Amino acid sequence: MQLIEKIAPFYILFALPLTILDIPWEPLIIADALNRTYQFWTHTRLIPKLPSWFEFVFVTPSHHRVHHGVNPEYIDKNYSGFLILWDRLFGTFEEESAEPVYGITKKLNTYNPVLANFHVYRDIFAKIFSRIKFSEKLGYTFGYPGWDPSQKERIFSQVNPRANQDYPIYLKSKILILLFFIILVISSLIFIRLSIGLTLSLKAILILGFIFLFWILGKVVDSYAL
Repeated sequence: MQLIEKIAPFYILFALPLTILDIPWEPLIIADALNRTYQFWTHTRLIPKLPSWFEFVFVTPSHHRVHHGVNPEYIDKNYSGFLILWDRLFGTFEEESAEPVYGITKKLNTYNPVLANFHVYRDIFAKIFSRIKFSEKLGYTFGYPGWDPSQKERIFSQVNPRANQDYPIYLKSKILILLFFIILVISSLIFIRLSIGLTLSLKAILILGFIFLFWILGKVVDSYAL
């Protein structure tokens, strides 16, 4: 889904000011590639905390484990991808004090990668098109994740960190998910190969075709794995 993220309007909006300032696109792509490459090693439970000077400046596996935790004290913390100094500066830093419970705050009941990536936007649109006040529509769109008009302040204690931990992981589920992953990797490589030299409109059609493929494969996995 990194490919989808790249063409998402939010990514374009963040990159647009830099292009307006006449910054060449090459260093932007290089910086983004280096940032994502660095983040590869931070997604692990095997590496413990590192020396304090390194932990103070750079993002480490310990910091990023917090980012993926649904423990109330870990929610919306440690956003940085390379320098943890940014979180320290903006007040979103949290030290790893306990083993994180990984996942999201609401159970998805699906292995579908399309739903896993876009269910938040689906929920937001469902809210803003419902019969609610205009101010509430703005809140659901621009408020913090999980914003609710009935709460005057955010209450993390209501989050159940174990809500998404009871999936039945059977052997057939693991096999199907492994096959699904292999198909996704092969499909991504095919897309990269086919997209060379295509116009933007044809690339968009190709992307929609792959999203549909992922959706169908997700439905197949769900029908057997859940």
